[in-house]
Amino acid sequence: MGQQEDYFARVAPLLGRGLAGRLLAFRRPRLTGRLLELLFSCRLDRAVLEGPDEPAGWPLDRLMRPASGARATARLLAYLEWKNRFAPLRVLPPGQAAELRVDARLLPDGQAPHLVFDPRGPACCLRLLPGDPWSLLDLSYAAAHRIRDFLLGRAPLPDRPVYVGNHLWPFAETDRAVSAPQSCPLPSSARIAVVGCGSVGSELVRLLDGPGIEWQLVDGAKVSVFNPMRQYFGSAEIGQPKVEALAERLGRERVTGHRIRLGADRLHLLDAWLQAQRPDLVVLAAGTADHGPLASRLWRARVPHLAVCAYAQARAFEIACVLPGEGTPCLHCFRGRLFAGPASAPVVDDELAAFLYQRLDARSRERLYVDLVAEPAGYIETGRVAAVAARCAAEMLRPAAERGLWFRRMLGASTTCLLGGNAVDRSQSGAHAYGLRYTGQVVRLGVEDLAGSEEQTRCAVCGRSLDIRHRLDLPETPDAEVDLALLAG
Repeated sequence: MGQQEDYFARVAPLLGRGLAGRLLAFRRPRLTGRLLELLFSCRLDRAVLEGPDEPAGWPLDRLMRPASGARATARLLAYLEWKNRFAPLRVLPPGQAAELRVDARLLPDGQAPHLVFDPRGPACCLRLLPGDPWSLLDLSYAAAHRIRDFLLGRAPLPDRPVYVGNHLWPFAETDRAVSAPQSCPLPSSARIAVVGCGSVGSELVRLLDGPGIEWQLVDGAKVSVFNPMRQYFGSAEIGQPKVEALAERLGRERVTGHRIRLGADRLHLLDAWLQAQRPDLVVLAAGTADHGPLASRLWRARVPHLAVCAYAQARAFEIACVLPGEGTPCLHCFRGRLFAGPASAPVVDDELAAFLYQRLDARSRERLYVDLVAEPAGYIETGRVAAVAARCAAEMLRPAAERGLWFRRMLGASTTCLLGGNAVDRSQSGAHAYGLRYTGQVVRLGVEDLAGSEEQTRCAVCGRSLDIRHRLDLPETPDAEVDLALLAG
């Protein structure tokens, strides 16, 4: 395979050729650029950019760094070429017969952000809140997976508006306006540590970064040819250590990089960092079992932390918000105890199976277990995980009295573990997997959702007394039958 095919190797088992050869038109690239970026990751290789070429500004300046350019179109194209120099987007002149047209409008203050689809066009229009990066991220995600699936023949376009977010729950999707979501400003200054600079960690850095943010970045990997497709790295950075590439781009005066895998065998390093410079927030984004011992140490040090992990193919994900000084449950209150509904049945076709079950030596398989926990997955899905995590992080960094109503409700009810879905799956029994009924849904779970065989237990880390509401008693089986089953296996 050439580098162009290598670049998309991790998404090819899911999309094949994806949107290659399709032609879409985008108006107002300053507002539709994020959506174009998401579809570009699905192998979109041609586009028409129409409408006013506005001066670069919100939100393009923040999202499309490090590209430069006074005009929105120039900055967007420079950024996409920075992401993938092997297959840059081909821009065709206006007036082409595109298969679908995308536009965007800014709403008056107080109106609810939403998508308007025209299946006959076909077309899609993003109705955004001015100055609100979260409505841009949420609407771009909601539009991207619908447009991708429509063009691939998987689902029709909606025939009614899709409203995203309200003051009670910013991740809700409805077919009518409820209320506008509460604003959540990006942090202006903070010390943030990120353990794991991959699909979630690097993108979270991208979304939250600003001149007043100081970063501690921990990751032992180098940028591979597979990474820029859905991580905050450019194709010219392939081969560089991830923390070095981010430090160079964000500014070495604000970034301290640690080129290690921070696991249970290196907890003394975490202790040293916490003593030298206590962060305002630690994001655990490695997506591995290392989260457990790290979270225990952070709880004991009373350091706020956010633990993020994605399930297979990033079809679902978990985000745990832990604020030790505010009485939230710790990560270990939920680990192995959370009743999230029936699990998803495997979704495996021949091409995906060839990726998942390839012949590997033991060392390579061990490395893949660390690096590819949620593989293969697309940028639409992993970008959604990073955006939801970044919004939670922004709320955690705000003064308690200034947080959004939805986040205060989470803390008050101890429902501080979010479960989100990028797909609607069915369990082996046919029920909705994890209780998620529509793509993009995010629900909150907490101490009322604990499962186990005992009636009550105590968390070994934070000492919280936990009532088990969902009893999972195993059936009694004679020892002889257990022995026969083991021998047969």
